[in-house]
Amino acid sequence: MSSRGHVSGGACVLGDGHFAVFGGDVDFGNSTTSSCEALTFDGELAQWDRLPPMQEPRSCFACAAIGGDVIVTGGRWWGPGSESVEVYEEALRRGRRLPCDLPWPGGLRFMGSAVMR
Repeated sequence: MSSRGHVSGGACVLGDGHFAVFGGDVDFGNSTTSSCEALTFDGELAQWDRLPPMQEPRSCFACAAIGGDVIVTGGRWWGPGSESVEVYEEALRRGRRLPCDLPWPGGLRFMGSAVMR
């Protein structure tokens, strides 16, 4: 992870119990860029482990862990919003873009998410 702070990323608990942080903006201000980083925290080892990057840089998006996958959609602090949807497959340790986009232009921004049972 960058040594600089991140803002407007997403987070969830993975199926294996690890806490994961995805994306976010680095250098909030005039030189803002979106991160493609995805990391997990291993509480037993007290260290961050890198996951494969997301398919698209994102900030201000929605993400939720469901059945061993993390669904990530929308986002973008500035400019047009993202309409793409991607999934991180925990078992395969890979991400891929889904073949469908959100059904409305402009995507989602500043969204929270939760899985309810």
